[in-house]
Amino acid sequence: MIGRAVYPSAVSLFAAILSMLTTAAGADEAFRALFEEKYQAWVEYTTAKDLVSGNAGINSALFAIIELGPPAVPYMIEKMDENAFGLDFQLGFAVYQITKKRFDKGEHPEVRDSKSEARGYVKWWREQRAETPQRFAQYCATLEAGKSERDAEKAKAALTRIRELGVDALPLLIEKITQGEGDLIPAVS
Repeated sequence: MIGRAVYPSAVSLFAAILSMLTTAAGADEAFRALFEEKYQAWVEYTTAKDLVSGNAGINSALFAIIELGPPAVPYMIEKMDENAFGLDFQLGFAVYQITKKRFDKGEHPEVRDSKSEARGYVKWWREQRAETPQRFAQYCATLEAGKSERDAEKAKAALTRIRELGVDALPLLIEKITQGEGDLIPAVS
């Protein structure tokens, strides 16, 4: 079991990550310029290689964008929404790599391919992220019900749903874990 002394710094770290994810308005112009530079390099690489497969945009230049981390997410959302390049939907892969956000069927039943997933990320970012605490509470209640009913599948499914909430749920997870909810530890690993 992880010692309690680790939690305050972990909570601070995850709160900082969540803070970085909340708005593009707080990001400075230097970072925006860096993102645009990496984005243009991705567009040029993808175009120059004349890549035509469904995964054409998932290449080393995209991984350079992923390395920018959470502060790049608002800019990727913006690019996916505009889709000026035509392959901007493939930034959804990068958004997932950073946020670890996955969609459950009830959240976005229309997500069935990379393009619809990109639309799902835009909608989630702009409209549904605020629902994370309610979804988290709902999934935690289902987890508890699964445990009390000795229904391992129900509990496992709830833990999966909690994990699918992504980085936004980390402060909520850490808070619950510090309150003694050790069953949630696998959701942060």
